[in-house]
Amino acid sequence: MIILAFLGFMDFFAAIIILLFHYHIIDARPFIAFIIYLIAKGVMFLTMTGRGGLATFLDFVIAMCMIAMLFTSMTTLTWIIIIYLIQKAVVSFLH
Repeated sequence: MIILAFLGFMDFFAAIIILLFHYHIIDARPFIAFIIYLIAKGVMFLTMTGRGGLATFLDFVIAMCMIAMLFTSMTTLTWIIIIYLIQKAVVSFLH
């Protein structure tokens, strides 16, 4: 239960980091740290369960989109990712 809440907090914090990076408030270092976090979380759940669920797949997709965000601006996709991560965090807190 604590691990789920922690992962929810990290997803919420990732959404905040994406928002701050999108508006050029922070530099790329914390943004890259959360790219690594999402990839590591995806790998962790993939190896723990033996199969990846939709959330694991979307963690990888979000990480790849974040890598693309380092080079170009993707406003609509950025907001979709932020909303998805916040929704995932809220579900983690309520579970």
